[in-house]
Amino acid sequence: MTQALEAAPPETGYRILLANGDDENLDPVERLLADENHVCARRASGAAGLAAALENRPDLILIGSHLPDMGCLELCQQLRRQPSLRNTPLIVLLDSHRVEERLAVYAAGGDDYVTQPFEAKEVAARIAATIRRQRSLDAIREQAGATLKTANGLMDSLGETSLIIHFLQSVSTSKHPDGLAHHIVQTHSALGLDISIELRVGDETHHYCTGGIVHPLEKSVFTYIASKGRLVDFNERTVVNFPRISILVRNMPIHDQARYGRIRDYIAIIGQAADDKIGDIESELALRAQYLDLLDIGEQTRQAITELQQRQHDFARDSQRIVAALAEGLDESIVTLGLSEAQEDYLVSEIGNAHDELQRLANHGAALDGDVERVLRRLSETLAGLAPPEPVESGAPGDNEEAVTFF
Repeated sequence: MTQALEAAPPETGYRILLANGDDENLDPVERLLADENHVCARRASGAAGLAAALENRPDLILIGSHLPDMGCLELCQQLRRQPSLRNTPLIVLLDSHRVEERLAVYAAGGDDYVTQPFEAKEVAARIAATIRRQRSLDAIREQAGATLKTANGLMDSLGETSLIIHFLQSVSTSKHPDGLAHHIVQTHSALGLDISIELRVGDETHHYCTGGIVHPLEKSVFTYIASKGRLVDFNERTVVNFPRISILVRNMPIHDQARYGRIRDYIAIIGQAADDKIGDIESELALRAQYLDLLDIGEQTRQAITELQQRQHDFARDSQRIVAALAEGLDESIVTLGLSEAQEDYLVSEIGNAHDELQRLANHGAALDGDVERVLRRLSETLAGLAPPEPVESGAPGDNEEAVTFF
């Protein structure tokens, strides 16, 4: 079943290297991949897998957790040290769900992981998705050549410090997370840095990255690392944390200490300015929420007053109708009650007084209606005159900003 890695797959297939020792659990995976027109090559050790990958670069390497000569993380590291394999996708098979193991895979250069036991279809789907993601990223990198030349020209003319000043000026115009993220990604790209960022705005979390291509493990990294201090290093990958933003740089210049130090300083400035801006955005969101609450309360108040007004009208109308019916009934039957003339006069007088009192209350209610109408009119005018805060919770960037792809 296993073919030579140098064999060319069909047009829709991939070349996949399985460095997994003698793990028979991958037999169903290999059969499924072969059925889907992919070329698979197995190597029983880490050293043999490294040699095969260097000889014929595969589209993806699947690394088992029980290699006879080295650990899976060590093989990841050795593969990443090879310039020709720096961008080759790596998926690692893990024996547990512990977050520490996932972070270790990321630190070693892995792109994804699968926890054992697993279904063959799950592994095959992860392989296909990872390769598609990598090919999209390769295409973006190729298209970015001209952009990088432009950025280098900008760097030559402005210098790194001027670039940071330009970022600080641009951030002041950002009105929502998308626009802010655009400026952050754009500035890091001009510095030659490939990044992912997590913005924490109120109760919501937003993720963005260079080119819109994200490593599957990076969300787990953000979740775990956000509370682990200001600076966390994963070799070439570095996370810088602030209360409302985390910046993950995928390609820190660790072999150039002078530039490494400058980049760290720049990230600190960018991150602090972005964190402050997110605080402003949160304040604007809170003001808008208060404005919407006020509108809702005003509308509820208007509806309640209108309902009370209608109830008062209904009560006055029904009361008058009842008293009128009572008076008419007494007029017709009073002679049958056997009352004296004085009693009849007293009863008619009391009914008349009750009718007059109800009429007075009705007239008072009519005057009250005018007051209520004035209150309702003023309430409506006040609500209509409220200037809503500019919406910041969603929407596209401004006129001079470009959309940044979500995770």
